[in-house]
Amino acid sequence: MKEQFGKEEASERNEFDFLSGNIADMITKNKLLESELNRQLPLVRDAFLKRLIAGEFKTRDEIISAAKQADISMNQDTGYVGIVQINGYAGMDSVEILNELSASRLLLKQTLADLGVDVLMTDMGSDKVVTLFFSREKGADKEQEAANITQTMEELAQNVFNEYRITILAGFGDLFTEVTEVSLSYDQAKQALEYAVYMNKKGIIWSSEAQIENTTYYYPLDSEQRLISTIRAGELEEAERIVRAIIAQNMEQRELSIEMKHQLVGEMKGTFLKLLDQKAFTEYSEIESVKRRVIDIGSSESLETIQNEFFDIMEELCGLIANKKKDIHIQIIKQIKDYTAKNYSDTELTLYRVAEQVERPEKYISQLFKEVTGVNFSDHLIKVRMDQAIILLKENGLTVDEIAVRVGYNSSHSFRRAFKRLMGVSPSTYRQSVDE
Repeated sequence: MKEQFGKEEASERNEFDFLSGNIADMITKNKLLESELNRQLPLVRDAFLKRLIAGEFKTRDEIISAAKQADISMNQDTGYVGIVQINGYAGMDSVEILNELSASRLLLKQTLADLGVDVLMTDMGSDKVVTLFFSREKGADKEQEAANITQTMEELAQNVFNEYRITILAGFGDLFTEVTEVSLSYDQAKQALEYAVYMNKKGIIWSSEAQIENTTYYYPLDSEQRLISTIRAGELEEAERIVRAIIAQNMEQRELSIEMKHQLVGEMKGTFLKLLDQKAFTEYSEIESVKRRVIDIGSSESLETIQNEFFDIMEELCGLIANKKKDIHIQIIKQIKDYTAKNYSDTELTLYRVAEQVERPEKYISQLFKEVTGVNFSDHLIKVRMDQAIILLKENGLTVDEIAVRVGYNSSHSFRRAFKRLMGVSPSTYRQSVDE
């Protein structure tokens, strides 16, 4: 009896183990695949850092999730981005020189790691290394952090020169206060490095030290592309951050002429008009009025006022995307419920099978179903099966064991346990109460 009970318990566990899909099983069981994934971890980390500094992530949660996958700790949200350039190789691209540069980058990174500093690094081109210095603790003094980095870089420059005769030049951006701002600090570091090269500066140059020419405005192509993709994804908070950073760059670090200001506003309006002509928005009847709002933004208004007008427009656009997502989600949930209603009697019905049917990842379906309905899919399936069981129990034409099979249970014991958990009484007791 005990042995039979154990088998039924195992059967029940297997029946409702919805989250262990084929891919998860394959990774767990296949040691060779696991070993290959570990071998590729350095490549995954490098790819993550390159995406981070390029601003390809839309939200903080997306960054944290990708960092976890790359086995990178992101305990702090604040820090600085720097670009370290190896001097003396500009314009040289022979095989011998490239090999020498590759070795120099490795020595540079190893020396920086030997200094015992918590820093993430990735190569940029053949003669540069991007460094991410994260604050050691929350609320750390900004000036002290910058001073510590300056001291570290001076030690690095001295060590690599004394030991390997490598000379370096470094540009650093301003403090980023959220991981979503890393790309902005990286852009500032690039500008500082370009300024240092142009002015023939030596050592470490901070963005605040670089006297940026005010003859033009700041609106790089990658910022425009990130803004468009972020609004298309309906990520209002991140879109606002991008616009805020663009406006801050032009208000705080530049003194734009009236003509340059008008051109900047015209460029940003052009971005929104390009966005509104994309298929993602042309289907909405409200788009023509939104276009009119964009066109009517006046270049003579203050940049702060213009920023707020863009915020209002982005809120409306992201609202349209959110509503569309909601409609899509409701449709997916309807598909899941319909499929479950038709196939509840199948003992092999699992979340994995449902995910195949609606052509979405299993984990996505699991999270979406709970988010929209408030219950897990497994609980929903049990409820559907029990509702059908109640109908059959009332008809009094089948035994409890036969009903168990009819509603998708391999084991009548599992059926009885599930019924009692949900209804508070056993199937037999329920039938008797109905008969009375």
